Amino acid sequence: MRNENQMIHDNKWHSIVALLVLWMIALSVQPCSAQNNPYKIKDNLYAIYQRAVQYRRVERGLYIADTLYAKAVAQKDAKAQCLALTIPLIYHFYQPDNEAGFERSVKLLQEMALKTGYMQYYYYAASNDVNYWLNRKMYYKALLYVKDVQAFARKHNHPYGIYSGYRMLAQIYSVREEYGQAIASYKEALAYGTAHLPDQDMSQNYRNLARCYHYTGEYEKMLQAVNKGLSIIKAKQNISNLYMMKAYAEFQLGKYVEFRQTFAKVKKLIGEFGHTSMLDYDYLLCFNLLDQHKYDEAMKFIESKRDESGYLTMLLDYYRYRGQYDKAYDALDQIRRRGIYNHQETFNNDMMEVNALFNNQRLENEKQRIKYENTKLQLSNTQLTLENSSLELGRAQAAERMARLDANNMLLSFNNKQLEANKLRDSLKMQAFRRAAQEKAMQTHNTILMILLGAALLLIVSAASYIVYRHRANLRLQHLNTHLHQANIELGRAKDKAVQADKMKTMFIQNMSHEIRTPLNAIVGFSQLITDPAFEVGKEERSEMGKRIKENSDLLLTLINDILDMTALESGRYVMQMADVNVNEICRMALATVDHRKAPGVELRFTSDVDNRYTVHTDSNRVRQVLINLLTNAEKNTTEGSITLHCSLLENPGQLTFIVTDTGIGIPKDKMDEIFERFKKLDNFKQGSGLGLNICRVISEKLGGRIYIDKEYTGGARFCFAIAMRPDEPVES
Repeated sequence: MRNENQMIHDNKWHSIVALLVLWMIALSVQPCSAQNNPYKIKDNLYAIYQRAVQYRRVERGLYIADTLYAKAVAQKDAKAQCLALTIPLIYHFYQPDNEAGFERSVKLLQEMALKTGYMQYYYYAASNDVNYWLNRKMYYKALLYVKDVQAFARKHNHPYGIYSGYRMLAQIYSVREEYGQAIASYKEALAYGTAHLPDQDMSQNYRNLARCYHYTGEYEKMLQAVNKGLSIIKAKQNISNLYMMKAYAEFQLGKYVEFRQTFAKVKKLIGEFGHTSMLDYDYLLCFNLLDQHKYDEAMKFIESKRDESGYLTMLLDYYRYRGQYDKAYDALDQIRRRGIYNHQETFNNDMMEVNALFNNQRLENEKQRIKYENTKLQLSNTQLTLENSSLELGRAQAAERMARLDANNMLLSFNNKQLEANKLRDSLKMQAFRRAAQEKAMQTHNTILMILLGAALLLIVSAASYIVYRHRANLRLQHLNTHLHQANIELGRAKDKAVQADKMKTMFIQNMSHEIRTPLNAIVGFSQLITDPAFEVGKEERSEMGKRIKENSDLLLTLINDILDMTALESGRYVMQMADVNVNEICRMALATVDHRKAPGVELRFTSDVDNRYTVHTDSNRVRQVLINLLTNAEKNTTEGSITLHCSLLENPGQLTFIVTDTGIGIPKDKMDEIFERFKKLDNFKQGSGLGLNICRVISEKLGGRIYIDKEYTGGARFCFAIAMRPDEPVES
């Protein structure tokens, strides 16, 4: 256990150690041409870099870094350019209220890493970014950032980036005091690093894993982790820190002879290599005095650390070692109170970040509304354009008719004038030139016939042109009308989606406000009763109130986890962690998790027709989450009888099926099709967010399976969760 000051102190040291270790590891991964310095850059640039590191926390270091960068560019040393950009990043990291400068430094270093191919500096910058947000208690933002970094590393197949992602996740969970998830992430980092980065020193991961076991009180596992770290350590300057944790675990396990031997070795190693954890060494000094039965000196030493983070923990160990359990209980109670305060502060920070996400979503909805209004204006403009086109078409048709009438009038006028000329010539030369007149009349007749034929041809061509023009205009109008109709349909769909999203948001806020307020009021009420000096509380009553506080805290944590799970699953950023897992083992783990929640008198059973060695390739965390949700749902609705978890290969041939059956109140048949919808609750007076079964359905679909309720079962409720098996898996008969 640890109190608030201890957490802050440890986080500070963890950040510094992580920065130095990642820095040293990053600089050793990328091979370069041989030089006479540890970073394999040009020797004259290395000398400048050493001066920059010396002044990295003051403004002078920035000027030296600028000089280093300019010379590295001139000498075409890409790695030295990356090293130069690490100095401003470290400088801005330690400057208060300079977020913009720090983020700019991170971006510059990552862009240079992408440009030069030295990707270790990309993930070095990302790790610093995570530490920056953790120091400001912006845990949710740090978590989302690490998910993006992991996705980037997997997309581009960067083993060091994937490994760094597991370590960053573990660090976030550790700072949030979520040690179970931190342990899981450190184990993933060890498994992946061992498989893909054989030259990497994994001892620091075992040290961090051991520290998590320290906080959970699992000292045997803590000792095992330390011993594994010592067996593979490569950086000998870190060995003293591992031996300090080894001595701590041995003392807590009562192995006092081994403790004395290890403590003697620690003092020798500190003299040779030094150490980076004063708090761990203070614990050992206190344990050494207790081991020698120098109780007064031990108490004086503890009192000298009153203002430091490890004070309450050392005080607890002192009273527990001496068997003064009443005083040990008081020290433990102070640690627990500070732990509750820390969890409340973490919860408040998470809620602030969730509220910020809601505000951003509201702004996005407003942008969509403005975009919708703009689209309406564009449609109005399109309508006006169509009307103008229709008017232009009418004008063209009228002009064509006028031209046709003018041509006919001109033809008639020409014929009349020609006839008048013929009559005049006939009257003047009728007697003398009758034969010539007759021949001329014949020629005139032929000419008139040709003109008439030409006019008829012109009319035919004009009519054909008009018909073609009108047909094309009609086609254009039909095309425009089709596009307009499709646009109206899409706008209607967008409007319906926006209205539905707004309703879902309102329902979500109303539901969460009620569900969060209920356990929070209980926590605050019982906490005030316990801490009120005017209100006398017996040990049994205090224990019962503490139990109620823990139950409501667990409920709050479940609600928040449901919100985070829903967000991660629907955003598409969650990546399933597929691996071979033992089927029966994962069922037993789920039952152990919910055993304490069942009502008195209710029997919790597990049956299976699957062999104990049988495994399936799936995401064990998500399968366990679905089973826990189904079992918890059964416990809420079962006050007597039994709840049975059964694992079967026969229920759905070709699929592995988990079946949860209870003897509770059951589900009405008319409600069975609704229970997997979001926010659907059969009893609004029971606690719960209404998200659990919906999340189960989403997880089952992402795993390629399905979840359903057995509508024929009448003895209570019977839920079935089926997932697909790999083609090469044998199906037991």
